[in-house]
Amino acid sequence: MKKIIILFNIICSIGIHSGFAQVESMNSIYPISPGMLFPALSGSDTTSSITAFSRHQWFGFKGAPTTYGVHYSGKVQKNIGVGIIAMHDQAGPIKNNLLAGDYGYRLRFSRKVSILGGIRVGVFNHTIAFRDLQVIHDGDPNLQQNYTTGFQLNAGWSAALEIGTFFIAFSEPRVRRIKFLDDSGNTSNFIDAANYYAMSGYRWETENLDIEPSILVRMAQNIPVSSDFNLTLRYRKVIDLSMIYRTKSSSRYRDWE
Repeated sequence: MKKIIILFNIICSIGIHSGFAQVESMNSIYPISPGMLFPALSGSDTTSSITAFSRHQWFGFKGAPTTYGVHYSGKVQKNIGVGIIAMHDQAGPIKNNLLAGDYGYRLRFSRKVSILGGIRVGVFNHTIAFRDLQVIHDGDPNLQQNYTTGFQLNAGWSAALEIGTFFIAFSEPRVRRIKFLDDSGNTSNFIDAANYYAMSGYRWETENLDIEPSILVRMAQNIPVSSDFNLTLRYRKVIDLSMIYRTKSSSRYRDWE
């Protein structure tokens, strides 16, 4: 049975890098569809799901953070799950496009205990359009160029442990570090930063309502660790309400030396 999830996100974000809060756009959607960050969890539910999402911030500002896409998660066999994600994301001069597929496998040790593993393979494109910025001083040569990775193949991995309705999961969605090229095709001083995720949660189930508290920890090179505290309410397995409190926000990119 398939379901279309209606998603509402209430997100509280604080931190010195709030201007880049939208760059890791999947962080606000994953409580509803955790396979977006953890390929091992693709197809882990008893039902298949299609999650369409759209997020807009700072209306009226040029380059305001915008994200939209779709994610599918479902079983193809008893212990095998698959996922598909397509997403476009923009935050200021940074634009990202993603089309990827996931494969997940469940190894059961007992009725309640399982280990899950997953891989992701897809096409990524990251762009930094510095020339579109309106700056006070035009003398910085770094701001006279646009930078892009082009469309690149990449892969990721994930692992998880389930004990009843408790789970803990780890993920590295992109294992390949990609250097950016400038307008002339020369290698720039920018490289995609490595990102790692850890998540743990528990589900209380009733006849009509499931309550799912969880926590996500995000780690990246040269970027402060950030944490999300989540509470998801699922009504009759159809309508989800997700509330997120984020302790920090940070950029995906760093200078490469």
